[in-house]
Amino acid sequence: MMIHTIRHLPLLALSLVTAASAAERLPAYSNTAMSITGDVTLGADRITFGNGKSVAVKKVASGKEGKWDPIASGKAKADVYELTKPQDPKLLRGNRLCGSGPVPYVAFFRTDDKLTEMVVFQPKADPFSNDPDRVCATYTYGR
Repeated sequence: MMIHTIRHLPLLALSLVTAASAAERLPAYSNTAMSITGDVTLGADRITFGNGKSVAVKKVASGKEGKWDPIASGKAKADVYELTKPQDPKLLRGNRLCGSGPVPYVAFFRTDDKLTEMVVFQPKADPFSNDPDRVCATYTYGR
């Protein structure tokens, strides 16, 4: 029995490495990210925040070009995620992700400074519209 377990150990280790590499850890960079979300881990089906809270997501657009940050100039290519159950989780120091109700969508994109920005959309907002008021919060992460 022991030999059988040892023989399959490398296969198990390879599976764990593959699963772990699917998630991307994004260290908080902006003051708002450090104060509200902390470091974020973006996985294929989950976003986990610095306090351990997580939300289940599914990617609805990959590399979608648009003006995601209402303050920044120019367009970027973003990955857009839908929260499978819209919510506004309580994060660091009791802060909320959006603060104005259940969040339906978030988008992640790289900035000109090679940082990653997470844009959080207002409840009932269409993330693909050009309305600058569709965004309720932005958070910036380093690498």
